[in-house]
Amino acid sequence: MDLEFTIHNPSTWNEAKDCFDRMDQYFVFRGQSKAMWDLKTSFERCYFFKKNYRVEKDFLKDFQRGAYNYFEAQNLPEPSDTLSWLALMQHHSAPTRLLDFTFSPFIASYFAFENAEQDCAVWAIHRLHLQEDLSEKYPQGFEYRDDFMYDLADDSFNRIFQENKLCCVFPVRPSVTSKRYLLQQSLFLSLGNTEQTFMDQLLSYSWPEYLPEHVAKVVLPFALREEALYDLNRMNINRSTLFPDIDGYSLYLKNHYELRYKGAQNTLVESASKREERFKKTDVEAK
Repeated sequence: MDLEFTIHNPSTWNEAKDCFDRMDQYFVFRGQSKAMWDLKTSFERCYFFKKNYRVEKDFLKDFQRGAYNYFEAQNLPEPSDTLSWLALMQHHSAPTRLLDFTFSPFIASYFAFENAEQDCAVWAIHRLHLQEDLSEKYPQGFEYRDDFMYDLADDSFNRIFQENKLCCVFPVRPSVTSKRYLLQQSLFLSLGNTEQTFMDQLLSYSWPEYLPEHVAKVVLPFALREEALYDLNRMNINRSTLFPDIDGYSLYLKNHYELRYKGAQNTLVESASKREERFKKTDVEAK
């Protein structure tokens, strides 16, 4: 059985932005440089994790041992804080059961377009409904935090991780985060177990008839790349602001100069002019 979700196909960058604006505040987003790609964790892309159910736990232990050679102990999570350790692993490109999402559709669009060589996409998933699904399957796991957000208790995540049996995709926020995590407005979606794929566990949603309302993919044409990246840079979304180090700044300058000399600004101006003409025409017709 295939996952059913809504597909949006904007033909202009303004249409894409309008599409994002129509999604409510509870959606989270992930940009991918190829529109055809499913959602898949780095864990799923490593064949050796399928060899033994203990591999994930062994990998975590080895990472914890090694991390003390590179960080001061006071800067590392508590040994029992599994989620924060997985977040640290994810931050440093170690494979985990977590998948990066962001609260911002525009940051997701940046990641979709940045290295795209063909049509790319932004996935949108309604996180509150994922939380409702988890609370249905694992009702003892939540702590009430405020008017709209329930967080999974740390010990509950530890039990889910150790048991590795829950068939579910759910949002998590680690106690220990990095500056990059905050700048990218990040949120993780986690697998309930490592025996099934992200897409299969998303399909196990308790109310599958509502999945098309709660999961969407916005396909972004490659032809919009330069205009979109130029516009996103004007929003202060670029490699330098999302990766605040010298490597991020260097890549930001490279990308900025490429866009400038390719005339991305002209494309944006032309797009704005067409939009203005369309509004004027609509006003005339209305009169």
